[in-house]
Amino acid sequence: TSFTTNYDEATVNRFIDGMAERQLPLHVFHFDCFWMKAFQWCDFEWDPATFPDPEGMLARLKARGLKICVWINPYIGQKSPLFAEGKEKGYLLKRPDGSVWQWDKWQPGQGIVDFTNPDACTWYAGAPETPGGNGVDCFKPILASV
Repeated sequence: TSFTTNYDEATVNRFIDGMAERQLPLHVFHFDCFWMKAFQWCDFEWDPATFPDPEGMLARLKARGLKICVWINPYIGQKSPLFAEGKEKGYLLKRPDGSVWQWDKWQPGQGIVDFTNPDACTWYAGAPETPGGNGVDCFKPILASV
């Protein structure tokens, strides 16, 4: 895994090289939450400040025989463009007064996808096409019980 709050491709390579030096078998490398832009989890977009060439990086990691996993969750930060879309289309949990239920637990003003809404499920399931299309093999969903 890569649970660290400050990492980039060089850090990832150091992790992988360290495992190889110790003869630890490695088949999957997992990118935790900080693969995405700060305050925009979970928008399924690589952070260009730390991963300016995600497709190239993933191709290089795959050339080493690795599968790639990324962290996702059921909430969307208010700063993410997906938040505005989810709010407009009614895909986020709502309060009794009809406003979006927001929480500051992990990110300011995050909304939670309303998985009781079939359209919201379809929308969320389609959102990760970008990372999947550029070399991601699987997702690690977390906080699905929120």
